[in-house]
Amino acid sequence: MIQDRKGHRLKISRLLEYPKHQQLYLELEESKFRKRGNYTVHLRFISKLSSELEGFYLSSYVTPEGEKRSL
Repeated sequence: MIQDRKGHRLKISRLLEYPKHQQLYLELEESKFRKRGNYTVHLRFISKLSSELEGFYLSSYVTPEGEKRSL
């Protein structure tokens, strides 16, 4: 789902997946779409998080106080 800044939903006319390059292409059919507008894309994603630096992965850092935080 794609929403504009006011929460209005825009319709997706075409969705293409490119797994080799981990890319997703969304084409909108709405004439309301503006090049300089702000939009929010909502995705449902189900997978195990990886320790590899690819796709959605687990990452963490240690604060100056020594506290480990996950991203």
